[in-house]
Amino acid sequence: MKAISKALAVFHAKMESVTKDKVNPHFKNKYVSLDSILEAIKEPLKSANLVFVQMPLEGGKLKTILIETETGESLEGTMDLLITKTDPQTQGSALTYARRYALSAILGLSTDEDDDGNSASSKPVALAPAAVAKTCNVCKKTHTGPYPTCIDCYRAKTP
Repeated sequence: MKAISKALAVFHAKMESVTKDKVNPHFKNKYVSLDSILEAIKEPLKSANLVFVQMPLEGGKLKTILIETETGESLEGTMDLLITKTDPQTQGSALTYARRYALSAILGLSTDEDDDGNSASSKPVALAPAAVAKTCNVCKKTHTGPYPTCIDCYRAKTP
């Protein structure tokens, strides 16, 4: 781990921040495309004697390996490919998404806007407002219905 640790230090010294060049149309957040990441890391990786390999594995996973070229020391990680449909476009999209996140993680890059964990947290469920007690216009009894007349008086008036 000594050589790869030094290589990562060189990589980070050479690496400049990456411009968030894309906008997610659903959530309106900015992120860095895979193409921009690959272009931005090319020279810093070369300067640090680092290369990486990414490959899909059986069982719906992506493996990313970061290798220090002089010693062969490596770091690796595996990420699930979350696929909701099995058509080629969905598979390609999931692979690109996973490659971007896995590469950013193994290299310590910030490629998304920080939302303080909000999108990974469940949103609080809005509670229905508490029922407000009312006095019926007809019988003067207390009720919690949405109308000025209680249900009993309403039923008594309807044929």
